[in-house]
Amino acid sequence: MTPTWVTLLVAFIGLAGILLTQWRADRRADRLDSAARTERRRSECRTVFTALFRAADALDDATGDVPGEPTPDAALAQLRFERASVEFAAPALAAAELAAVLAAGVRLVALTTRTSRTRDVFLEARLDYQRAVADLKKAVQEYLNGL
Repeated sequence: MTPTWVTLLVAFIGLAGILLTQWRADRRADRLDSAARTERRRSECRTVFTALFRAADALDDATGDVPGEPTPDAALAQLRFERASVEFAAPALAAAELAAVLAAGVRLVALTTRTSRTRDVFLEARLDYQRAVADLKKAVQEYLNGL
């Protein structure tokens, strides 16, 4: 006959093995879920930022001499519309870099209606807008790389 302590030891080892296996399976599933959530978040952010940069490019084109583009006011309205999505997806970017893009865009549109598109003040405003968009693109890249 087997001593009682051996039977209890075998039962304990079996139970510990089952619990350990279940714990490892749960951790593996959590890691896979986390990776899927991160990839889904990146994808959603890329979609939001793509729409934002399309609107930013449309504003740049509308204030230039590209025929068939929307009016500068309509392009600015679209940029403001896309800002809401970015504020939801990445509030830190909306607070700093996107605010600079919008401020430069508003100035550019105001100058588009008031001055000639070849005057130095207009060209400087357009360059400021393009720089602000470039800074925003860098910040978005850093944001996406940090996800």
